[in-house]
This record gives sequence, structure tokens and C-alpha cells, in this order.
Amino acid sequence: MTFDFFANVVFAAIGSFALWLKLGERQQLTVHGLGKFWGLLKITGRKRDVIELISFVVVGAFMSMLFTDPTNVRQAFSAGLGWTGLLATSRR
Repeated sequence: MTFDFFANVVFAAIGSFALWLKLGERQQLTVHGLGKFWGLLKITGRKRDVIELISFVVVGAFMSMLFTDPTNVRQAFSAGLGWTGLLATSRR
């Protein structure tokens, strides 16, 4: 792993986080499929919000790196926005 790979992972995560900041709490976003999992574990309130934010960013960054293999930070940031948007769902 090189510094470029680490930077791309960080910027993909920042892209995911930016999308969550824009839409997250207002729409109560979660990663598609994980919302039911958190419900089964009976995690509620602020703890659930924090766990969903972390899972949202981690899954978004992972999917971005796995499927797009960005070569610079702009592509990584854009991939973080795109893949996270694709996997996001409202838990309402």
C-alpha cells in the first residue's frame, strides 16, 4: 500500500461523510440492508445514529475503493459520494 492508496481511502470516506452531512440526520440515512440489522440488535437513539454514521462512511469508502479503484483524490471523493448515494436508504 502506498500513500496514494491511503489518501484515496481517506477521500472516499470524506465523500461518504459529506453526503451523510447533507442528507443524513434529516432523512435518517442508513446503509441499505443494515437498518434492519441495527433494529434486531435493539440499538436505538444516539448510539444508533453514531453506529449508522460510522457504517455509512466505512461501507461507502470500501465500496468506492473496491469498485472504482480511483487514481487520485478527486476521483476517490466522487466515488465516495456516488457509491454511498447508491447504497443509502432512509430508515423512516
